[in-house]
Amino acid sequence: MSDQNFLNSIYKVGEKLKGRPLTQSEKDKIVENFNSQEGSAYDRARNALSEVVDVSGKVILEKRSSVSDIDRVLSDLRNEAGKWQSSKK
Repeated sequence: MSDQNFLNSIYKVGEKLKGRPLTQSEKDKIVENFNSQEGSAYDRARNALSEVVDVSGKVILEKRSSVSDIDRVLSDLRNEAGKWQSSKK
């Protein structure tokens, strides 16, 4: 499992939520926030995104239920998070 695949899936969610490509600074903040979190890889990624994209987890879930693209990238993120977490054991 590639760390880059996991990061790319996180970035895709951020880009969908922001409606534009992420800056390098935003990407760096996501990684920093992810590394400072505890819990499952998916929860850590979602929390890191919430801080950088400046939306709450509730908003992410609301957008997820209303926008199929975000639903797809969140599903991809969940899958990549599971693979990444398994590779770290």
